[in-house]
Amino acid sequence: MKDQNHEEARRWLSQAKADLKVARWDFEGGLCRYPNGLPALTPAEVFDREEAEQALDYAAKIVETVEQNTTSGESP
Repeated sequence: MKDQNHEEARRWLSQAKADLKVARWDFEGGLCRYPNGLPALTPAEVFDREEAEQALDYAAKIVETVEQNTTSGESP
């Protein structure tokens, strides 16, 4: 069971890495992945550059921590 959990964690980690890559691409291109999620507003009216950079940094740290825990044999 533990091996299945680690495999599932690695699968989700792979998806998180892909999502983070897309988020960085969106950020650098000035796009919002789901602009219809902000009715009557644009992403620029909701988030500033500092908030976006901080969110990307937090996401990268979370992915790194999960990756370290799953590759070292610990539970995520």
